[in-house]
Amino acid sequence: MLLRDELDAFKAVLVEQGWPTYRTSGPALIDAAGKLLERSGLDCEFQKYMLRVLDQQVGDDIRPAIYARLADRIHASHNSSQLYGTLQQRLDDVATVDPPVASLGSLLFFRDFYGLPSLEEDLASGGIDYEVTLSQPPATYTWPDIRTLLGELIQPDQSLRAALSAARSKGVSAKVELLKEEIAASDREGLRRIKQVFEGVGFPTRDMAGIDGVSRAFLLVQHADEDPAFQRRALELAKPLMESRGMSRRQYAMLADRVSPGRRRAATVRHADDPSERRVRAAAYVRS
Repeated sequence: MLLRDELDAFKAVLVEQGWPTYRTSGPALIDAAGKLLERSGLDCEFQKYMLRVLDQQVGDDIRPAIYARLADRIHASHNSSQLYGTLQQRLDDVATVDPPVASLGSLLFFRDFYGLPSLEEDLASGGIDYEVTLSQPPATYTWPDIRTLLGELIQPDQSLRAALSAARSKGVSAKVELLKEEIAASDREGLRRIKQVFEGVGFPTRDMAGIDGVSRAFLLVQHADEDPAFQRRALELAKPLMESRGMSRRQYAMLADRVSPGRRRAATVRHADDPSERRVRAAAYVRS
């Protein structure tokens, strides 16, 4: 574990330089910073904050499986549980998760989101090599402009919904009604622009726009309730992505539920606190 003065020096470097990236600093510094972060246990909140920062690079220049292993080690060092189930032990040729998982729902979602095998597959095969480096060569997106656009569209989509949640929790009815109107207007603009994207390239893929780009497109389609025909078409385009693990299976299921006859929900503005979207927000909005 880093001593206090060593930890302070590490923090100072990150404040001045930011977390290293493959493009600006090279893989060695990413790997070294990951090891230092794991040793920064004197400040649990700092470690958690930096894991959120790193999450923005997962799938780009940070390997999803090794990020998950780092997060589990940090979480387990402060709690009697882990997040992703990467800490395992084998007894009599039977692999088990140790310590236990904090939230099965989060584990299922994020393993699926990051394209990792299910926990059962991981335990049975031991197929993930958790000893490789944290860094990986950065992703090259075939449609970086679309990735940028999706980031721009998701900002108002999610910031307005977060404001609505806050207004509802405080019981500010006038603010709630105003935000509903703003969300409806934002959704209409988002629908107009996301339809242009789909007309040009179909459902954005990870190769085009990254893991978070797919999630942002998914959220925008989820909120396109004014055009159910477009949502149904998006679902058709999403199916091969889901089957090839290019989209989370749970995201696909949520979209399928959204467009199912007889099961369509009321307008999204009335469901800004829908628990089924919270993990998707964490996976898309905070990465922007």
